[in-house]
Amino acid sequence: MINPRYIRFYALSVISQADYERVVSSKSQANRSTYEVALRLFDAFLNIINAVVGVGFTDQILLAFRGFLLIEVEANAESVYRYHRAICHMMPDFGFQYFEIFKNKSEEYKGSCKSIYNALDKSKKMIRFYSGWYVRAGDGRIHFAYLIDVYNAYGEAVANKFHIALKHYAKRYPTATARTKIGDIKKLMGYICADFPNRDAYSLLFDPTEINVYFGYLFNYLYLDRLAVDGEISLFCDEWRGLVVIIVDFLVEYKLIGEPLYAIYKTTYKRATGHSRNNSEVSKRYISTLTNIPLHVTTDEAADIIFNKIVDDLDVVVSACETTRKIILDQHYTRTGLARLGKVSDEGMSKDEKKKLENQCATWEKYNYSVVSEKERGKLYGDPANISERLGLITNSSLQAHLYLLVVELPAITPSWLVKFEVVDKYTHEYGLRPDGSFAVSEKSRRGHEHAQQPIKLTPKAKTLFREIMMLTAQQREHLKSIGDDNWRFLLLSPGKGYSTPQRIKSIQYINTNLYSTSILQAILKDRLGDADVQNPDGVYQNISLRCIRASAALKVYFNTGSCQAMADALGHTAVIDDLLGRYLPPQLKAFFMNRWIRIFLNALTYEIMKDSPYLFDSVDFRTFDDLDQFLKLHKLKALPEHLFLGRYGAPKDEVIKQFNQAVVPISPALCTLLVTMKKMIDDDRLVGIRHVNEIDSWYQTARFLELSTNLHMDGKVLCSSQEAVEMFSGAKYSPALANKLKSVIRCCNSGSAS
Repeated sequence: MINPRYIRFYALSVISQADYERVVSSKSQANRSTYEVALRLFDAFLNIINAVVGVGFTDQILLAFRGFLLIEVEANAESVYRYHRAICHMMPDFGFQYFEIFKNKSEEYKGSCKSIYNALDKSKKMIRFYSGWYVRAGDGRIHFAYLIDVYNAYGEAVANKFHIALKHYAKRYPTATARTKIGDIKKLMGYICADFPNRDAYSLLFDPTEINVYFGYLFNYLYLDRLAVDGEISLFCDEWRGLVVIIVDFLVEYKLIGEPLYAIYKTTYKRATGHSRNNSEVSKRYISTLTNIPLHVTTDEAADIIFNKIVDDLDVVVSACETTRKIILDQHYTRTGLARLGKVSDEGMSKDEKKKLENQCATWEKYNYSVVSEKERGKLYGDPANISERLGLITNSSLQAHLYLLVVELPAITPSWLVKFEVVDKYTHEYGLRPDGSFAVSEKSRRGHEHAQQPIKLTPKAKTLFREIMMLTAQQREHLKSIGDDNWRFLLLSPGKGYSTPQRIKSIQYINTNLYSTSILQAILKDRLGDADVQNPDGVYQNISLRCIRASAALKVYFNTGSCQAMADALGHTAVIDDLLGRYLPPQLKAFFMNRWIRIFLNALTYEIMKDSPYLFDSVDFRTFDDLDQFLKLHKLKALPEHLFLGRYGAPKDEVIKQFNQAVVPISPALCTLLVTMKKMIDDDRLVGIRHVNEIDSWYQTARFLELSTNLHMDGKVLCSSQEAVEMFSGAKYSPALANKLKSVIRCCNSGSAS
């Protein structure tokens, strides 16, 4: 059957490109995607029945199109209705009368439309063409094979030969790899079909000499094109090697072209000696963050601005998400609260009574997604127009804020982990969330089959976010379960519109896509970022996605800890990747961050080793803040000078470091244990919104400073102290017994909690 999802890859055959763009551009942004798909399906339909939009065009053609949608297109009843309605609405754009025949939804009408379509002469060959080609990856997932160019250039027989080969080839790989390979084949065949546009020309690729000549030419063409675009030759070389693998392992191995006379040129580009694929400063692809990070900066001041912006941009997005989350939850609680006050609609209720908000809420809570007919909704709600907005129903964008906040809280979460998240397994056993809420379990596509399953320990906030998502999707889950749809088992569910049949969310797009054009979060982000950023192709708004938010959150972990291990742990990596930070930051910016710390230890700070008993706290009791303060003073630990407080991105302000005398920080086993314990307690308090007085915060800053500088030293980035001092602090552990003694002191000295 014809899948509307892939119809956009087919060139228009009957409707001109100019007419297509003219008609589609006149439609509202919110509905444009529906009109685009409908018009392309209509073009395919006209091509299949060998008709045109012109002389002799009648409403019978539109009735036959409805039959075509019902018989040949892979779409549910609601989608068929939308596509048919869209074409009827577009008829005046082509100079024809506006037909309202789409409104009839009876089974008799559908049968009549099918009969009209079946009676037409149609090309079975074209139906096969638009139905496309599909292959199955090694893990059973199905993918579309983009063989349209091959079909158009060389015909159905050659396309079928490619399809058979690709079926075998895709089975070698798991989904993620298979998808990449299919994309590379599509790209390569696009070049080949353009350069060898017919069967006779294509036959030249069975001449060994011609094969080497052509791919040498293609290499030179793509190389010069990349030079003109951005000069990233190292990236081009990586991409070219990927294409050579496709040439050898797919085209040659499956005899789709001949054997080359000699090995296809793979480029002689080599990375610097001693640098691995991951840590080459010349050739890496940097992972995208919310902030567009330049490859080069000219001054430390410019670098300082960029580092601050990385954190600021993330904070803006988080703030917008929290506002959106509150609005979404308020709408949910308002609707369920009003429902308890209202009456469920029945035949004896007047239209005015049905239109009362509390009655509509009560009616929704009873019937929700079980009523799909617009006519039936009209009977129930009095006026079904804008019912989704009035009742604050869940839409395809309602969960975005929660998902973004989850990734900020736990950067180990990836898009694939979320979309695969199962609340229960296929045997209906609890799976995704542990009963005590301590862990969540799902799978990551790229971790390989053996390590696909990944449990993630949940923070208190993450637990709350999961509970809210479950609450917001509860009605959808119950409805899908009631109709026998297995998708009810998955966490992420959403209707296309507020009242249409729920579906599983299988992909999470960038926030700026048309899919989220009516999104509350999108509107708030546009307002807070401003027009200048929204219109800027390099602005934050264009980068807002789960992946970019995850990357920014991972950098923030590094800024806070100075530890690549902590960053790797936060990302859910099973091992620290060589030069992990180098995958996110260009060399100049990394050097700026490290050089600032080097200046701190040259000019501003000295650690002094002291001795004390490891059993010191056994005989110490802290009853008041004064007790704690006196203990620290006796051990010569002064409050950390404010000019050494860690800034927005984990380093003190450089411009003030040289204005002060060196600070001396005493280090002993007992002090380190005290600071580590105190820091964890304050971190836990901050997770629930508790803030502390300046004196407590000062000791917290000292603990943060020691932790970050020690991590930098252990990672080999900065020589901050003697090995003895580093081992002393890194070996200090959180002490539950000490925490119990400190609890009353620290908790009574807080300056209020977040509401």
